[in-house]
Amino acid sequence: MKNLNYLLAVLFAVALLTTSCEKEEILPDETPTGITTNQLTGNWDFYSVTIDNIPYDVSDSTILRTYGWSWISIVNVNSTTLGILDMGNLSAGASPRDYNLEDGNKINIQNGDYVFEIDNVETFDVDDVLVLKLLPSTMVDNRFERIYTLTR
Repeated sequence: MKNLNYLLAVLFAVALLTTSCEKEEILPDETPTGITTNQLTGNWDFYSVTIDNIPYDVSDSTILRTYGWSWISIVNVNSTTLGILDMGNLSAGASPRDYNLEDGNKINIQNGDYVFEIDNVETFDVDDVLVLKLLPSTMVDNRFERIYTLTR
């Protein structure tokens, strides 16, 4: 009986040592890392802007007189150019400007003249709302933090 127990213990130990455990495959993170130029294509109309944590919507035209670059739309977006329509300066029009989409979360217009960070990358594909934060740039007075909400 002792020999049988010893033999079973040895067989169990050998079976345990020779059985390989398969490592679990680690899948890449499936969360979105950015948006594409195809997703940006089209027209994005002004809906609201938050300036220094104070929200203003399309019905509040006083922001046009108070802040420059406060009420914008981004129009005629394709894979290489877009137009910026500043409602405070309609005479400037929305002529095409070159842009690059950097890392899927920044829109760099005219090599740094205007730079927007896309604040809603995670939810962008779910709805047609684009939230842009204006970053310090060479062409815009950036004394005030501006976060724009644009819709299709």
